[in-house]
Amino acid sequence: MPPIVVGVLSVAQADGQFVYPMTLLSRQELQPGTFGIYISMGAEYADWERVMAFASVFTLPVPVIFLLLQRMIVVG
Repeated sequence: MPPIVVGVLSVAQADGQFVYPMTLLSRQELQPGTFGIYISMGAEYADWERVMAFASVFTLPVPVIFLLLQRMIVVG
């Protein structure tokens, strides 16, 4: 698949995982974790410590899992 197609599909999927829960779910405990980043950002301020904490929680597990399963991924 060309990189542009992968990029467009990734953006569409990420948008669907944010916009739909934001509009359809009223209770905060049911919303996805990425919604916490949105809540931490305001019109005139941003709680950057909280934003970076949320971003770390969502991005660090992927490289850790890759490093742990690297041999299986390469063999497969």
